[in-house]
Amino acid sequence: MSEHNLDDDTDGAPTFPSGLALRRLLPLAGGTLSYLPIAFLLLALLAGIQVWLPQLVKAAIDGPLAGIGTVSSAEALDQLQALSNLFLGLLVFGFIVDYAAALLLHRFGQTLVLNLRLALFSKLHRLPVAYFDKNAAGRVVSRVVNDSNALSEMFSSVLAPGLGDLLLLTAIFATLLTTDPQLGLTLLWFLPALLGLVAWFRKASSPLYKVQRRLLAIINGFLGEVLEGLSTVKSFGGANFLRTRFDKLNRECYDNEVALIHKISIFRPMFYVAQTLATGILLTLGGIGVLQGKMSLGTLVSSLLYVRLLFSPLEELAERYNILLRASVASGRVLELLDLREEPTGKTEPAHRQTIEFEHVSYHYSPDKPVLKDVSFSIGPGETVALVGPTGSGKSTIISLLLGFYQLDPQLKHQGEIRYAGVPFEQLDLNLWRRRMAFVSQDLFLFKASVAMNIGLYESFEDDRIQAAVEGSGVSKLLSELPEGLSTVVGEKGHTLSTGQRQLLSFARALAFDPEFLILDEATANIDSETEAQLEQVLDRLLEGRQAVIVAHRLATVRRANTILVLSEGQIVERGSHDSLMALGGLYSEMVRKAESLHRDR
Repeated sequence: MSEHNLDDDTDGAPTFPSGLALRRLLPLAGGTLSYLPIAFLLLALLAGIQVWLPQLVKAAIDGPLAGIGTVSSAEALDQLQALSNLFLGLLVFGFIVDYAAALLLHRFGQTLVLNLRLALFSKLHRLPVAYFDKNAAGRVVSRVVNDSNALSEMFSSVLAPGLGDLLLLTAIFATLLTTDPQLGLTLLWFLPALLGLVAWFRKASSPLYKVQRRLLAIINGFLGEVLEGLSTVKSFGGANFLRTRFDKLNRECYDNEVALIHKISIFRPMFYVAQTLATGILLTLGGIGVLQGKMSLGTLVSSLLYVRLLFSPLEELAERYNILLRASVASGRVLELLDLREEPTGKTEPAHRQTIEFEHVSYHYSPDKPVLKDVSFSIGPGETVALVGPTGSGKSTIISLLLGFYQLDPQLKHQGEIRYAGVPFEQLDLNLWRRRMAFVSQDLFLFKASVAMNIGLYESFEDDRIQAAVEGSGVSKLLSELPEGLSTVVGEKGHTLSTGQRQLLSFARALAFDPEFLILDEATANIDSETEAQLEQVLDRLLEGRQAVIVAHRLATVRRANTILVLSEGQIVERGSHDSLMALGGLYSEMVRKAESLHRDR
């Protein structure tokens, strides 16, 4: 696995999503977009409450507490009680405001994530298969899950709260400069030093956070590969090598974490020292002012409370910067995914049971490696065509073109045309076209769901339809061995079933969708000899009245075809029925003789 082709690198990224990115992302929040200004107003109100609380403390100290001896105890107690009630009321009101703001922000953020993930998920289904050939599944999953979370975190934990903190800082300094300019100016002198400390921590920690994300991406990918290929690792005794490799990655992650903790261990004590120093200076200067009668004791106490309020948002600036950094990268990545060129599709609804034509088709994935060379054939209604030939002869490419996974592109110098009912494939609605088809491959993918859901692919099929597919495909015997029958949940990728059992389920799936066009890609390769006779009846039922393309090495399966196309190096070198090709004595007859010889040897 390459360590340099990762999706978590934030080098060179802006520190905040661009205005264009925000304009495109914000509408995804839908009706909750209005929550942002409301939350901002609530946070501004909260800042006002926080600024007022020290003023109540000042009023209590300079009022009823300072007046003891000059006013009656009952009067002083009533004044103190009134201020206490107001203080408590503001605390409760502040809690409600804070709760409401947090609720609105997180509703907004989660709604944005909900709609963004839906948009990304829908986009993935509209991308060409070639995109997934070039991009690992883990990278795509990271964009859908992790990047959307990073954006939600930015809006709910940084944007509006950051603006609220800015209002709070402004209000604190305005209050201090108004109530006592000397203390306010003294505290103001600390601001450049504090911002400098935050800037140092950001600069020192940002590369370590980047390395942390990069190493975590490597470790996650490495673990995924190891677990996916665990049987291969065990069979070749590769555990020690992989353990050494993992230990190296784990050690790098540990060293980076220690370096990051070192920076944090410097930043937080220094920040605490700065806060303590500011408190000490204010206490000294304020104490002198109180002793000289130039300042009231309440003013001094409220100023000390403001210092504590002031340092809290400044301490969070560094962490919020890292959230912004992640969000800026995430916004670019999700928009890049949403802007990818989608799988081209036409709008013409395919006709029913018409002829498919390949006319002089030449295709390549790489210009210097042609895969198909001047291939021409047709499949009429109800006809079956078999594709045979050695590995790499172009059989799978023909199937991919029929499914629309890849398309002929004149700009890439592909040649020829594929038509259905005389309509070029480029003009057909691919979704409707694929709904007419069933693809049964050698490698059936099963979801971690019930057998019934895997047969119907989560479609809302009636139970009778699923049952008919089960009986028609010979899966009944398999279901009798499962503890809960159709409701049995199969393991991820169907590992709890044998290869032959998974293959039988693929035929049940095809029958459930009742396709007009059937593609069998080595669909009988994993069936044991005991099931083969049963499979012959299933194939007869599946192929009856349907157009079909079969790729198979089993002679019994190939013989069903009306026409057999023999491919070699991307060209059709022979075509005809089984008997005519055997009489020809060419490549096909040689392949049949080898297959029969191998069968006898077994």
